[in-house]
Amino acid sequence: MRVLIASIALLLFSAGFAQVSTNDPNKIAPTLEKMAELDLANRLLPLLMTKAQINKLLPEIEKARKNVRDQEKKEADRLKALKPEIDKYHAEIFQGKTPPKDFLDKLTALLKKFESERLQVKVANALILSEAIKKTLDDGQLKAVVGVVDKIYDDQDREWKDGTADQKIQFYAISIFMGDRCYDLLVRLSR
Repeated sequence: MRVLIASIALLLFSAGFAQVSTNDPNKIAPTLEKMAELDLANRLLPLLMTKAQINKLLPEIEKARKNVRDQEKKEADRLKALKPEIDKYHAEIFQGKTPPKDFLDKLTALLKKFESERLQVKVANALILSEAIKKTLDDGQLKAVVGVVDKIYDDQDREWKDGTADQKIQFYAISIFMGDRCYDLLVRLSR
């Protein structure tokens, strides 16, 4: 699996390194998608979840995803409210004027607020999903979750010695279940 992850990273790095073309002239995007799904399956399938368990988890994952979309909408609305000022100061840079410090401070404060709110959403989602996992999976499956997290850290040549099972379940919930690819794969596995 390390080779697969390294290959994906290399391909994504090399693709990002020379972003000249926005299309897929070499037609490898579908192959990269399948490689990413193989990696994800390696993190999901050891749990041996039944279709009923997946169907029980999907609404909780959707709640967490909605929390993220709601946060993104709040941020977009706040940025739209600043659009006239942003447009004004952007136009002025072509006249050789730098944006006023108070405006830059306002943007910095807003971005820090976004970061804080995103962290709150992430923590809330970790709790929502970890509780759903603990209610839905049996003891053996929960041990498998912890084992997958330990393997993730081993693959990265890191250790998480002091992490509790609950912390590892929360990590799993956020790092695995919150991805769009995971949701889509779980939907297909639930059929």
